[in-house]
Amino acid sequence: RRYRGPLPIDERKKRHREKILREKISDALGHGGMQALRTTINLRAYTDDPIHYVQYLIAKTEANGKFFVPDHYTQLRSHFNNFCKRHRFTPPQEFVSLLGQYMDGFQRLANKARQSGEGKMHTGSRCMPWEMYRDTTRWFYSLPEGDGIFGA
Repeated sequence: RRYRGPLPIDERKKRHREKILREKISDALGHGGMQALRTTINLRAYTDDPIHYVQYLIAKTEANGKFFVPDHYTQLRSHFNNFCKRHRFTPPQEFVSLLGQYMDGFQRLANKARQSGEGKMHTGSRCMPWEMYRDTTRWFYSLPEGDGIFGA
């Protein structure tokens, strides 16, 4: 059975790729609605007191029982700042200065741990799971004109 519609084959292929891409994105993000699908954060309440962020850092540190290298704490703070910028939220200046003091304390503790040789310092990087590697490689291979082969 042959398609004899008004669209040329290139346009049909393009629409088919868009449809597949939309389905993949929908599967990854879930279906839209009025309910939040994932955990949400109220940045105003979160930045009332920097202890919330410090508790997050303590939980992250205690998860593996080791301190991260000091630069990793700077990266975490940078991620938080980028998150705020992406959501067009400016944290209060008092929060920023207190968070800076807490982060300096974390870095000081991490440096002491490193200097005294307490266990292994953990860099924070993790191995990529096989499923993510496989999906990423497939995505690179599916790029037009074969350019994705250099990313795989």
